[in-house]
Amino acid sequence: MNSLYPPGPQNVPADFTAPSSQYRFQVFCVLLSLFFTLFLYLALVALCAWAFYELATLPWPRRVDLGHLFVRGLGLFCSGLLFLYLFKGLFKRQDFERDDIIEITEQDQPGLFAFVRQLCADTGAPMPSRIYVSRPRPTLGCTWRISCSPRRRTASRNSRSVINFTCRCRTCTR
Repeated sequence: MNSLYPPGPQNVPADFTAPSSQYRFQVFCVLLSLFFTLFLYLALVALCAWAFYELATLPWPRRVDLGHLFVRGLGLFCSGLLFLYLFKGLFKRQDFERDDIIEITEQDQPGLFAFVRQLCADTGAPMPSRIYVSRPRPTLGCTWRISCSPRRRTASRNSRSVINFTCRCRTCTR
């Protein structure tokens, strides 16, 4: 295992990884902008809810004309729909595709676990509870000359569409 793990650097100053004041200021600005964005989002949700409530509970005039009814109905519809859309976004979670990952155990890859264990010991980080390896997605790139006329055909491989390009001109080597 020692051949896989590179040796650590020698004579590293103790304050080498200490954050500078400029870095701390930049982190503060990022956190401030994140909280400002969250505040703006929540304010927009509250504004939409308030607009819907006001439009719904505002007294109707004695004589309702078609234009007033249309504008008020459109305001109710838009503010209600925008409120529901923004409110739903507060609770939305990203789906995690488990088809693309494979869990690796220590019995499968003892060298990898020894490497990660040594890395955690050197950095002072806790050992992860699980290690996953993601399967590479098939990526296909193709370049051709301008004079070529590529032909596209699809073939199914593992329920994924793979695109093959072939060229039908004399100048291409493929």
